[in-house]
Amino acid sequence: MNLVRVVVAEDYPLMRKALAHAVSAIPGFHVVGEAESRSILFQMLFDVPTDCVVLNVCLQDVCMLDHIPDLLSLRPGLKILAVSADDDELLAFHSLLG
Repeated sequence: MNLVRVVVAEDYPLMRKALAHAVSAIPGFHVVGEAESRSILFQMLFDVPTDCVVLNVCLQDVCMLDHIPDLLSLRPGLKILAVSADDDELLAFHSLLG
């Protein structure tokens, strides 16, 4: 069975560990890296074969929704699960429109 290789991108360490633990508990999924910032995420995607990113939409005050096209250019076919603790409806609408 091919494992789905996942990078967890979250700036809060406790949440990053919790997300990584949750993903690791899913059969067929393997966390290949954790990133706390935009720059670390891009470097990791450049260096580490990755199928999916669990992405906090706001990493260290950087709106990552604006960087999704760049992520997809770096890793064509990449799947992105955007997560947020923010309940702003406009943010959710922006993420759906891409």
